Amino acid sequence: MLVSLGVAYEDWWRFAEALPHLLDALQIRRAIGDQPGAGAAMAALGAVYRELGRLDEALHHYEAARQIAVEVGDRWGEGIALTGLGATGCDLGEYTTAAAYLRRSAAISREIGDGWVEGLAKLL
Repeated sequence: MLVSLGVAYEDWWRFAEALPHLLDALQIRRAIGDQPGAGAAMAALGAVYRELGRLDEALHHYEAARQIAVEVGDRWGEGIALTGLGATGCDLGEYTTAAAYLRRSAAISREIGDGWVEGLAKLL
């Protein structure tokens, strides 16, 4: 629920208001051992930090989300995290690295049949 609330604030471009909800969600998900939920919170935090221009924190959270997704076998979550890493890499001017992340995301998205994430990866 807190992740959804944080994402809603993100959708309304109220990034500073999203942070406490997402940080609380991450803390709770970790406390109860919910790895997939922690990964979702990490990816959402990456998106918020990116929008706030806190790119190092965005990279950290996207990479943590990617690692969790790999550990739990969440290919969709891995694709989302890779797309975030690619977008943040573009923001940093690291285009070669960004392109590699986005290609990996698009490949995973094709593999699992998720046209939305594939399209997003191709747009960036």
